[in-house]
Amino acid sequence: MSPLWPEALAVTLAPGTARLGRAEPKRSAHADWEGALEALEAALQGKRGRVALTLSNRFFRLHLSAPQPAGLRTKEIEGFLRHGLEATFEEDFGAWQLRWQPRPPGEPLAVCAFPAARLTELRQRLGPRLRLARVTPWFAAVRLAPSACVVQAEGEHHTVLARCKGRWRLFTQLRAAEDAVATLRQRMELLDACPGTPWGPVRVQGLTPGLALPQGWSHGPAMVMPA
Repeated sequence: MSPLWPEALAVTLAPGTARLGRAEPKRSAHADWEGALEALEAALQGKRGRVALTLSNRFFRLHLSAPQPAGLRTKEIEGFLRHGLEATFEEDFGAWQLRWQPRPPGEPLAVCAFPAARLTELRQRLGPRLRLARVTPWFAAVRLAPSACVVQAEGEHHTVLARCKGRWRLFTQLRAAEDAVATLRQRMELLDACPGTPWGPVRVQGLTPGLALPQGWSHGPAMVMPA
């Protein structure tokens, strides 16, 4: 990277914890969003420049929509997705920022929601010496093959991403005990990710490396979220 445009400071942020690069995580007494902001300030104390944040999946809402109707404009698609989120989670998503991956009409859309006010809070906590370069969810770092599944585990919180022949089949969040792989597998099978079709191997990120996994499952890259 050119010294005229230095590389951004890479920080991972989870409830109550923040880690700058490979340094030891800074921790707050509060294991929530406010605690994450406190830990972020501690991790970046005395620093200046651009900041690239990778956020825990727990800060987002994920949803796989119903098949997308034809002929919708961007604003109409956003309204369609917002309605689906509100029906699924039974809360108001009017003040949430939505991002989705475009797909042809008739296919479901994978949508990610994040409270817009939290972006303002992040910029305020960084102050004048630091600038927010980008915010990325942990799941966005996954490169998913056309037929494959990835499970990202953060304690009892699991994010499941699955595609079958290029089409989304799972884009969701589940809760299960960290060592209850059988429970997680059962829930995924109930969701019927790709009925009657081999949809590729399952990679798991964040579980104990030595934990036995079902046939066809494997441990993925090391967890990047602060423990």
